[in-house]
Amino acid sequence: MLIQIALAAVLGASAHADNFGDCVRNNAGARVCAGQRVVTTSNQLATVRNVFNNGTIIVLRDGYSSTDQYSVDNLSPEVRCYAQPEGSICKQSVVITSSNQTGKALYAFANGKIQVLRDGYSSPDVYSASNVSPEVQSYGELYAQARVITSSNQTGTALKVFANGKTQVQRDGYSSPDVYSASNLAAEVSNYGEIYKNGKVITSSNQTGTALEVFSNGKVKVQRDGYSSPDVYSASNLSAQSRGPRNPGQGPGQGPGRHPRGPGRYPRDGRQEDTIIRKGDRVITSSNQVGTVLLTFSNDKSQVQRDGYSSPDFYTTSSLGKGMQWFEGFAPGQKVITTSNQTGTIREVFSNGRALVQRDGYSSPDVYSLSSLSN
Repeated sequence: MLIQIALAAVLGASAHADNFGDCVRNNAGARVCAGQRVVTTSNQLATVRNVFNNGTIIVLRDGYSSTDQYSVDNLSPEVRCYAQPEGSICKQSVVITSSNQTGKALYAFANGKIQVLRDGYSSPDVYSASNVSPEVQSYGELYAQARVITSSNQTGTALKVFANGKTQVQRDGYSSPDVYSASNLAAEVSNYGEIYKNGKVITSSNQTGTALEVFSNGKVKVQRDGYSSPDVYSASNLSAQSRGPRNPGQGPGQGPGRHPRGPGRYPRDGRQEDTIIRKGDRVITSSNQVGTVLLTFSNDKSQVQRDGYSSPDFYTTSSLGKGMQWFEGFAPGQKVITTSNQTGTIREVFSNGRALVQRDGYSSPDVYSLSSLSN
């Protein structure tokens, strides 16, 4: 008992100004208390056993069987969270290190030291908070589970996003994730200009396909028709499917004249047909080949399946004539005579003043200019 009293007298001879029973403050103002978890200046974790008024602390370091004596100024206590400008790091926070290793914060300390168990490692390490960044819900347009594309045109899914802009991404076709800076990623969006997800598109080399994914940097993942795997294109090299432009120079109507069934315009409610070429329209090319429009695109291209051909071709939409119910007084089913006195029946009439005519006594039809026909 006399020895314990003497020891207490010696240890209490130089006490810190602010003491709280079994606690004492270090020179940074942090309270170190009995039973508390602390970190030493050499980044070793320990548990406080005893606190003395002169700032002497008895600790048991992790992994050691005997206690050691430290000055309170060489210890920093555990805190619930360590606040920093880009986000607080708390116990159990998911974090990323400056070397792009992800893990979980086991302890945070008042001096900004963080004990981290990195993914794939069996034992933890201590980092300065400045070398660790916490997971956040979002960073700009990036968030967990967002579909993204990298600067090298690889698509994937963002698994984790961190306050420093680093993002863990599982790239499509890869077994393990990688870490990217936010500046090297773009998130999926519903559309980029006229290009929409799942919309039909045409490339600058006249290949059609479907936009599988559209990203905020204008990159588009396209599954081209007839190909087994998709490719990435810039939106500037794609055009979207459209209703089709009005054919220049052909006007909104079909010109003067009477329908052979009677006066007035056709249909009989007085409306005029337009000459906008759309999917499914019958058309005629500048070389007098007739066919059906499969797709139209905003870059004035149309995919046309020509009659008698096995595969479609591409044409400038404005160079096509649209199949009409009547035009310039002529209509399908009408009997006509050519300038060479051959009779026949109009099978189709087009907005560019051409008609497909089945001449009497012939097995296949031919194309005539309307100016060469009489009805």
